[in-house]
Amino acid sequence: MKDIRTALGVVLTVLCLARGTAAQKDEPQPCPPSCTFVGASVSHGMPWRDYEIFCPESDPLTFAEKQLKRTITEREYEWRTDSIGISKAIRSVAADDGPKVYDRSDIFALRRTKSNIRRQLKFATRKSRLVIGVDLLIWFGYGRTPAVPRRVEAERAAAITAKARFKLQQIGFDLIDEYLAGNDTVLIVGDYPDLTEANELILPAHSKPTPSTLLELNERLDAFVAKRDRVHVYRLSKTLRDARTGKLRVLSNGAERVFHDHLALQLDEMHPNQFGAIFLAHDIARFVRQHAPEVSSCLPEATSFDAMLRALDLETEQLDKLHRAVGKSVPNDR
Repeated sequence: MKDIRTALGVVLTVLCLARGTAAQKDEPQPCPPSCTFVGASVSHGMPWRDYEIFCPESDPLTFAEKQLKRTITEREYEWRTDSIGISKAIRSVAADDGPKVYDRSDIFALRRTKSNIRRQLKFATRKSRLVIGVDLLIWFGYGRTPAVPRRVEAERAAAITAKARFKLQQIGFDLIDEYLAGNDTVLIVGDYPDLTEANELILPAHSKPTPSTLLELNERLDAFVAKRDRVHVYRLSKTLRDARTGKLRVLSNGAERVFHDHLALQLDEMHPNQFGAIFLAHDIARFVRQHAPEVSSCLPEATSFDAMLRALDLETEQLDKLHRAVGKSVPNDR
């Protein structure tokens, strides 16, 4: 009898251990340190040269000069029509045994925006605790809206279009709430920059919000984020504005340098070139460590501007050469 009781005790113990193991498997396991980039063409990288086929002129350089209203050197054209994804810049300094860096951003996020961003967020929130989308919301505000009949007076038409943009924005907000529910994901989103000067070949006038609508889009974004502890706004609008006004600074080779727009932007005046993408990667990492330190371990440690330049076989001297090349450019009347 004693042997039977002993045997039963062993069986019960094994069953309890098995049940406990199964319960642990059913529980959601924490994600290992990693970050995932989501969003559109700024995050993904959009080299202008890859889209020269859409250029209405046979010579892309001539077309660029007409857009800029000045002559440009071949060197400027080469450096200002190249780009990389922000994730590639971050990944370039990631150690093999360090945090993983994933990218689900899509250069064509403007197509079927809702389903596209839904897929991105579904992957990102399952894979990483830190999700970064500096242009995640761009097409939930910019982009096409339903046409307003010409007979409608201008003021009324503007109000209808603004309402359509706010409706798009709310769709983006709802997706964020849906995919941040039930987890501890921290999301970094960018605000809405002023893209008035963006090349109309890439962003036509009807896709751009009016100044008052743009202001309200950002106010609504701030109100949305204010009620959510795990969503933070990176001021993409300020970064772009500072670049255009000579106020953007970056520490490189031990000295602070002005990071002008011609050093950071491609010729469409909208997408970052490879230097601009590296600056964004560096600045976003700084932003995460300052505003969301609880997920800073999800990023590589060495995210300085110079570290990423070196990792991508680029040099600070190339910035100086580009700056001089732009200085040789002259206005024209084309």
